[in-house]
Amino acid sequence: MKRWAIVCVLLAGCVCRYRKHRPHGGPIVDADVDVDSDTDGDADVDTDTHSDTSTDTPSDTDTTTETSTDTETDTSSSTDTDTSTSTDTDAGDADAGPDAGACNGKIGDPVPDEGAGHCRYDAGPDGGCEYVSWDNNPPASGMHCPFFEPVCGEHDDIVSRCEWVHNLEHGWVVLIWNCPGGSCDAELDVFRQMIDDAPVEPTTKSRILMTEDPELDSRFAAVAWDWVWEGDVLDLDLLRCFVLWHYGDGREGGPIPDAGLSIDAGGPICP
Repeated sequence: MKRWAIVCVLLAGCVCRYRKHRPHGGPIVDADVDVDSDTDGDADVDTDTHSDTSTDTPSDTDTTTETSTDTETDTSSSTDTDTSTSTDTDAGDADAGPDAGACNGKIGDPVPDEGAGHCRYDAGPDGGCEYVSWDNNPPASGMHCPFFEPVCGEHDDIVSRCEWVHNLEHGWVVLIWNCPGGSCDAELDVFRQMIDDAPVEPTTKSRILMTEDPELDSRFAAVAWDWVWEGDVLDLDLLRCFVLWHYGDGREGGPIPDAGLSIDAGGPICP
């Protein structure tokens, strides 16, 4: 009996000792105790200890570094330079004209147009040529004689205004002076040089006329249709500009034959 009691105590201590437990921070421990009692009173203790330690640390590190550098450099340089130089050569434009050296505009002053009617010879006060008058002095247009002076160049005799106004209508340039007592004869050489430098037409003549005009207020003048230059001193370059701009003007004028100021050593034939 005492022996059986001792066996029971031992069995109770083993059961307590191998109870299933999980140590703090440790693995799970399974303790199986198989107690087999046989008839002969022997205590057979079968101890089966199973220890399963499983540590599963899922570590799936997928590091994908995708660097896409798309650099598009579009350097487009478009330079559109439109240089347009337009020169409008118009005899009516005071800021443009043919190549005339120092000429950069029309020389002289415009004169209001006074018409272009013909007077009648020996008609008396009512339309007679001897009674024609003009608003401007010198005249640059207006009533004039039926016939004009056909001879170009310098005239010793005075050509009447009634006649040379008709010349203006046909594109002539008239050079006139008023120097009482012949005080400007040397200066008239400038007029003469201008005639020598005048445009020479296919007829070998030029539409430039030079004559004295006792009615002129100034000493010198150059007259074209609706244009007048006046002064007391003559300048050849200025006269060339005036002729270039106005030669061929007039209602029945015409262009400069050489399309410019023609310098001819012999000058036009003006008997």
